[in-house]
Amino acid sequence: MSSGLSATSILNNNIYNGQKQYWEMVKKNYDAQLLSLQSQATDLGTYIQNLSASNPYSPDLQRLQMMANNIAITQQQLQPLVDNAQQHIEIAQQAAQRLGGGGSRGGW
Repeated sequence: MSSGLSATSILNNNIYNGQKQYWEMVKKNYDAQLLSLQSQATDLGTYIQNLSASNPYSPDLQRLQMMANNIAITQQQLQPLVDNAQQHIEIAQQAAQRLGGGGSRGGW
């Protein structure tokens, strides 16, 4: 009977570790998207400043500012997803630790 309980514990531990690994990959993806957006925002901001200085009446300025606003909105919408992924990582880690496994091995 104890071998069944042990097998269940191992299976559950592998499931929790697999969930943790999955959410770590999701979070890495979101983090990479945020870094890319930050880079785009920086480049676009520099371009807008240079264009404003050289041609303050350029019709492109309004479109570029709208693009910058869209990047900022996307960053704001992505941040809760990053936070959610981090919470899932912590939940899976805590569940694995409660089972006594807590390692980073295992998975689906």
